[in-house]
Amino acid sequence: MTYLPLYKPKLASAINLYRSEDYQGVKMESWQDVLDLYELIERPEKMAIYDETVVDIIIEEAEEYFAGNRTAEEAAARVQERVSLYVSEQS
Repeated sequence: MTYLPLYKPKLASAINLYRSEDYQGVKMESWQDVLDLYELIERPEKMAIYDETVVDIIIEEAEEYFAGNRTAEEAAARVQERVSLYVSEQS
């Protein structure tokens, strides 16, 4: 298993496996590890990185595509060019 299932009975089985042995490089050394994991799953924090300028660029180029003024490839290339320029200007 290379993931942790979110279905609680399956998660409990996976945790028992990780507690009993070093499984694919993962071993939970203590019950605190288990409790920490459950806390992360039960109370996820939302983190989003949102750059309004990048979203505006995407919207502008999408509008050009949907208006029939550009192909999807052209719009994607323009988004890439404009976002790359914007990011380099921010550095």
